[in-house]
Amino acid sequence: GGCVRKKGASVCRNGEGFVKVVSLKVPDTSVAVAKGLSLEECEKQCLRDCSCTAYAAADVSNGGSGCLAWHGDLMDIQKLTDQG
Repeated sequence: GGCVRKKGASVCRNGEGFVKVVSLKVPDTSVAVAKGLSLEECEKQCLRDCSCTAYAAADVSNGGSGCLAWHGDLMDIQKLTDQG
């Protein structure tokens, strides 16, 4: 899971924000904003970039941290099921 911009949110204006999404296969990306960045800082970085449409924690295993960001249209999103 991760966070995507709210539908109808004005990009780079007051009132914009993100909606948390869970149980999704996020699109492939190679854009790492920064290793060691908290999720809150990740959101701030994404809000500063008008083309940033989504963000997520990069490494949550073993207490790791970091940030991934997506720009433009989100392709290849898939809803995950509990059945594997």
